[in-house]
Amino acid sequence: MKVSKGLVTEIQRWSLNDGSGIRTTVFLKGCPLRCEWCHNPETHSMNPELTYNRKACRMCGDCAETCPENALKLSPGGIVVDRNLCTACGLCAKKCESKALSISGRVMTTDAVMHIIEKDSIFFRYSGGGVTFSGGEPTMQKDFLESMIDECVSLGIDTAIETSMHFDWEQTKTVLEKTDMFFADIKHMDTKEHERWTGAGNETVLENLKRLSILGKNIVVRIPLVSGLNDTEKNIISTAEFIRDSLSVKGVELLPYHKLGKDKYTLLGKKTNDSLKRPSKEKIAEIEKIFEGHGIEIMRFG
Repeated sequence: MKVSKGLVTEIQRWSLNDGSGIRTTVFLKGCPLRCEWCHNPETHSMNPELTYNRKACRMCGDCAETCPENALKLSPGGIVVDRNLCTACGLCAKKCESKALSISGRVMTTDAVMHIIEKDSIFFRYSGGGVTFSGGEPTMQKDFLESMIDECVSLGIDTAIETSMHFDWEQTKTVLEKTDMFFADIKHMDTKEHERWTGAGNETVLENLKRLSILGKNIVVRIPLVSGLNDTEKNIISTAEFIRDSLSVKGVELLPYHKLGKDKYTLLGKKTNDSLKRPSKEKIAEIEKIFEGHGIEIMRFG
């Protein structure tokens, strides 16, 4: 077995929203994009990060005294973390009895991840499920990802990747060829708007989608919907036409914006865009009709 290791933020067992059947979802750290609506900010960085929960803090100051980098200061409003000094060594988290401090991202070996995955293999078989690799952008840890997929393939476990499609095709191709299914994002058809809201244009995304489609893989296009941002009739029609004319996919899954990840930003000391809103039920229904009118099935999981 090719032993590898990487950074994992979470392993979610009994997941019903990341593909068919009962699945185990492995969340990997690292993402090349910075989508304004992202609900997994803990997966952005390729490094472990310190999280701080003010509500759980006892204001004892032990963590600040423990920190070898002097990155923590006790203030009347709670612990202030200097992110430029913090190395996420974890000493403060170990000292914190109230568990107000923790480290997001832990190094795991392929063996360790597979040990957890194999516990659910019987449920995969009976439900038609498997393993979904998510993030962040899981292809950023290509070697680690490939080593886990190789093990899943050897055990006959179905694999899926949730991806932004923003990656170097040639460097990632071997992983893609081994994977059974993909949940691939199309965030916006206008490259300037795509760059405005994610930090990068969409040329690589759309080209990689065409290449992935040629491989004959099972693809579900995921579209995060944010009111006034990418739910306009013009953008939805453009997206539907691109999918119909350029891709071969199982269908489209619509992901209306939600604020469930807001607390994660607070824990990491990051700011959120509070102006973003979820499209109305009526708007979502209109969007579904547009896709169906272009012969594209609306997919629902969970």
